[in-house]
Amino acid sequence: MTGALTPQHRVKHVSRDYSVLKLMASFFKWTGILLLIACILIGAWALLKVRLDLGLAILICGGWFSLNYILVAQVVNLALSIEENTHRTAVATENIASRAA
Repeated sequence: MTGALTPQHRVKHVSRDYSVLKLMASFFKWTGILLLIACILIGAWALLKVRLDLGLAILICGGWFSLNYILVAQVVNLALSIEENTHRTAVATENIASRAA
């Protein structure tokens, strides 16, 4: 053994690196959901108690901002899953090629 990583070790190593990005994407998703709930509650309160235009502004702008958080998290998750699948496919292809040779 020369200490070189086998293809299986590389897949595990990559998965550990991506787990931090997945955690960050999850954080963004839940932050967006909580912001959306807060904007709905504050906007509804402003609609009923303060002014109509202020309530609508909070609902529209806050909702848009929150949904962008959630969208970014979903795009990051999609990109990470595509990257992991591509890497695993490449490792499997290397394994098949090394066995055939």
